[in-house]
Amino acid sequence: MASTNSNHPGRGLRHGLAAAAVGIGQAAAATGKATAAAVRHPGDTIDRARKVTRALPVAWHSVKPTLTGRVDDWRREYAYTLGQQAFVYGFPYLYNAELRHRWVTQKPETETTP
Repeated sequence: MASTNSNHPGRGLRHGLAAAAVGIGQAAAATGKATAAAVRHPGDTIDRARKVTRALPVAWHSVKPTLTGRVDDWRREYAYTLGQQAFVYGFPYLYNAELRHRWVTQKPETETTP
């Protein structure tokens, strides 16, 4: 009885290794392109580095409560959470009102549109 490829024990490992090799090759190519661009246009690279250094404090401020489990400014966190709850609560009412208005004031696009 001939065995199928799906029953071959080494097939999954070979497939995984091949996929990893492709991923490593793609990462190496991307790194090479980024390095070449940095050498050709050092001003753009410096501008990007400046933007990243300005964005890091903002990113840290948004990630810090998740990592540490503590919130420094509870008022900001409360306002954000309250805004999310208001959106979740109010969106269906506003969306349904918009749909009703559209149904009454505009001609249906197809025969099946209410």
